[in-house]
Amino acid sequence: MPYTISLNGADNVGKTTQIELLPRHYTLSKVGGIHPTDPKIGGLHQRGLLSTWWWDSSNEDFACSIFSAVARRHWGAMAVGQDSVTIYDRGPSMFEAVVVAVMATKSLDHDLAKARTALQAILTGNRTQMPKENLAILLQHGSNLEESVSITMSRESNPNDERYKLYQRLLQSELKHQEQSGVYDYVIKIETASSIGEIQDKIREVIQSQTQNQLFTPILHRLDHVFAFSGLSERLKIVYVDTEDAKRFERALVPPEAVVANDNLKRERGVELIRGDADLVLNNNGSLPDTIDTLLRFAENCEKRDKDLGVA
Repeated sequence: MPYTISLNGADNVGKTTQIELLPRHYTLSKVGGIHPTDPKIGGLHQRGLLSTWWWDSSNEDFACSIFSAVARRHWGAMAVGQDSVTIYDRGPSMFEAVVVAVMATKSLDHDLAKARTALQAILTGNRTQMPKENLAILLQHGSNLEESVSITMSRESNPNDERYKLYQRLLQSELKHQEQSGVYDYVIKIETASSIGEIQDKIREVIQSQTQNQLFTPILHRLDHVFAFSGLSERLKIVYVDTEDAKRFERALVPPEAVVANDNLKRERGVELIRGDADLVLNNNGSLPDTIDTLLRFAENCEKRDKDLGVA
């Protein structure tokens, strides 16, 4: 059975970005949200009905569906025998906080304690047991609840959505309650001046200390800034070309061990951190014409956007 890790935290704290920056290796598995592996949640998502169901479903339907999807994701990941480490984007406890916060948002008094009690009654009545990961890490931004909610909302497409703001306040309060109850093994605080690389190193240090897996060795040379020297630097766009290991081994002109050695050197220099700052993460698993076509369309869209903004 693989060693399981979850990365948790408020919306827009950077969980998915940090998971993407963790090492890529055939013995590591990165598992995203619940909708790709669950027929019901996935079906609602594909039909554009997830948001409606999220807020209009009954508490029991919502809770049972979410936890069923979490369990399905967990056991699906466990079935992959070659993995030594599985990393989840949000763990069971995080989803429990989500369900409590949604139930409290729907209620008239928005009482988290009552929502907690109601959830436990639903879980007991349905004999629901949640899987538990080996290591649960919580990411926190902001020095207090108000600042944390403000950061989350500032990164939303609709920062004035009052219901979502209330939900975030309740969710982040519940995550704090979980933290104080000892649910999370490690809490990593993201300061205003923290770079993506600094947070990545902290996450790697925690995972390496618990797993002794050298793949999680912290990046030796952090990449904090990308500088461009050009008369057109204000129009510079960063493209991160991403290709699956199997494809890279297949295309390489050198043996796989040479590719791995080169990768390790690049990781030490912080190359993977460019992904977090890139304007485009280009999937290069397809054909050369497909890759070129994607780049051309990206360039055309950038040029059109510059014209619309009046950039010469």
